[in-house]
Amino acid sequence: SNAIICYLARGSSLRPTDPTAEAQMLSWMFFEQYSHEPYIATTRYWLHVLEDPEGYAVRIEHNTPLGYAALGVMEKRLREADFLVGDEYSLADIALYAYTHVADEGGFDIEAYPAIRSWLDRVRDQPRYVPMERLDGAGHGVPGTTSG
Repeated sequence: SNAIICYLARGSSLRPTDPTAEAQMLSWMFFEQYSHEPYIATTRYWLHVLEDPEGYAVRIEHNTPLGYAALGVMEKRLREADFLVGDEYSLADIALYAYTHVADEGGFDIEAYPAIRSWLDRVRDQPRYVPMERLDGAGHGVPGTTSG
């Protein structure tokens, strides 16, 4: 999915033209794939979509501290800047917003992360923001509801 959004965003303001900023954007996108998504999104899937906390209890126990560690890295960065790559909204924000804004569905409490909560609001405030449909337990979209 990150390769797809990089391709689709060619030439847009979502991809920094400065080589250092572009490298930072890609670094955050790799972080999303290897340090965030495997713990936060997967745990959310087991709990929210499959609704099987008992069947995945050992894996959830393993993933939970690693998911909180990823949130800690994001919190530290977002205390320093409005967005992940400085003051400019980029693909890095889009990639990490996706599962961060529904982390609670995986049992992650983001109340202790004020910089992340403020960042989530800034992402929602972006022009052309479209909220995602909330899924029911069977993975189906629920009409009239959003995750945003």
